[in-house]
Amino acid sequence: MNASTSLRLRYLAAATAALALAACGGGGSDGGESPAPTPAPAPAPTPAPAPLPTVSATCDQLTSGTYRLISPVDTEASTVNVSMDESGTPQLAYADGTSDSLKASAEACSFTTAKNADSLVVGKGGVTVVAANDGGSARYPALLFPEQAADVADLTGTWNRIAWQRAGNGGNSQPFGLEYGAISIAAGGITGAQFCETAATAGTPIACTAAAPQASFAANASGGGFTGAGDAAGVRAFVFKNGTDTLQVWMEEDGSLSLLSKQAALGYPAVGAASSSWNVQATTSGAVFTAATDTLPGISTTSNTTTAVDTAAGTITRDSSNAGAAAVSQTLYNNAPLPGMRVRQGVAGSVSAAVMLPLTSGLTAVARLNATEATTPGTGNGFLVLSVSKP
Repeated sequence: MNASTSLRLRYLAAATAALALAACGGGGSDGGESPAPTPAPAPAPTPAPAPLPTVSATCDQLTSGTYRLISPVDTEASTVNVSMDESGTPQLAYADGTSDSLKASAEACSFTTAKNADSLVVGKGGVTVVAANDGGSARYPALLFPEQAADVADLTGTWNRIAWQRAGNGGNSQPFGLEYGAISIAAGGITGAQFCETAATAGTPIACTAAAPQASFAANASGGGFTGAGDAAGVRAFVFKNGTDTLQVWMEEDGSLSLLSKQAALGYPAVGAASSSWNVQATTSGAVFTAATDTLPGISTTSNTTTAVDTAAGTITRDSSNAGAAAVSQTLYNNAPLPGMRVRQGVAGSVSAAVMLPLTSGLTAVARLNATEATTPGTGNGFLVLSVSKP
């Protein structure tokens, strides 16, 4: 191999190497480009927090929302906001800025408050009865129900009424006593009323007397509900509706409380029908009666079983047991003294005569007839019971 041949071979080798380098992207400053780096993956989006529950974990009748608070002993008609934390535990925010939470008790829809140890039981539609601790040894009744918009037309109709009324004109220094009957309302005005006897004799019908109160109600734009005028001056009224249930609640400045439901005849239970309820019983002082047998302080349990029905006589017979005591037989007169009411016949030594008014499908008011007159709070034997059906 001569020199010229060797030189051509070197040029050919160099050209071949240059082509190979260019094909691989090499060449440094001769115009070749490096490949773009692989982009990093985008970060995963932060998952949205799970929405808080709106229903209590232990009571499907207790839901989030604003509730109207009626406290006769405090002459209070304020509101409570109920919400649930992530575990479905109810949280309470009161109108005065304080707060609390509910601790579930052994039975569904029964609670105590964490801070003040109030006892609460919840009925159908969220209607709640409270045995509220005053910070000492006494308890007082209160009522909670979901706040709802209402207009004067919602007051129209004939309503059965049961009232726990301050006696005389002494304001909140006077004891409570029973008043009951019926009220008719049209266009916000009371068009008529009936007041029934608070004494009952076995087998003798109770008389009711007609009256014509001069009273009316107008919407209260700032505080909700309605404000009374005329004979109803100083009365605040509220309405709760749930399905076919309609409840009116009146609160007076001295703590007097009226509970009203639309007047409608009651049917008869079937023989063998059984029910169980929680009861909060207020005495003439306004305080709640408490017993050592109460699972929740201030709240007792009653069980009833229908044993006989006589539609011709208009009577229902049942066995009733309160706070685990032996059952006693009771006779109820159905739709007496007015349609939609019942009267429990008294039996000396075992059963007190009482008038009973179903207010909603889960709430009934019961008050003693033939009570002796109380001259100072707490000295009479009258009572008002708010009874909540268990779920």
